[in-house]
Amino acid sequence: MKKGFNILLMMCAILFVLSCSNQKSFTDMLNAEKKAVKNLLADSGYVVLKDYPKDGKFKANEFYKREDEIYIQVIDSGNGERAKARQTILARFSANRFTLDSTEYLTRISNYRVGGTYPVEFFYGYTTVNAQKAPTSYQSALESFMSEGLAVGLEYVGNGGVVKLIIPFKKGSEYDMNQGNPVFFEILEYKFD
Repeated sequence: MKKGFNILLMMCAILFVLSCSNQKSFTDMLNAEKKAVKNLLADSGYVVLKDYPKDGKFKANEFYKREDEIYIQVIDSGNGERAKARQTILARFSANRFTLDSTEYLTRISNYRVGGTYPVEFFYGYTTVNAQKAPTSYQSALESFMSEGLAVGLEYVGNGGVVKLIIPFKKGSEYDMNQGNPVFFEILEYKFD
């Protein structure tokens, strides 16, 4: 009986070790993300600026890397009206989750230029989101891109502002944090409600 128990215990230990070895560590995910972002920037011909442009104007291939490792490019600074805490913001975007092969996106979604319909609504300063105007099948997909990082552009632009963002998974949605996926917002437009 004791021999059988020891064999069972050893098999459980082996299964435990094998199941743990299939998961990426946080460090592995961070390293993979750095490579993925580097590949995306290189493949797209983007240049990373060390300092934010003094005049706020970016060339088509320039991104600024913030201290929190979010990359931003301002395309249009909007009308000058700045967002206030708890203000309703309507966001339209084309976004991609990506991996080491930056030419192969995991998820691509867009509600940008869809005849003005299906914006993602959120309150500035909060990550609560409302995509209820979208068809039910589309709602959860849009909501899965909502994150702390999505609102970062509002620090640089006002109403009607348009940016590009590369958001590391640490500043991404809960889904992205769990999967270790960075997100590239090819275009993100903010409108104030």
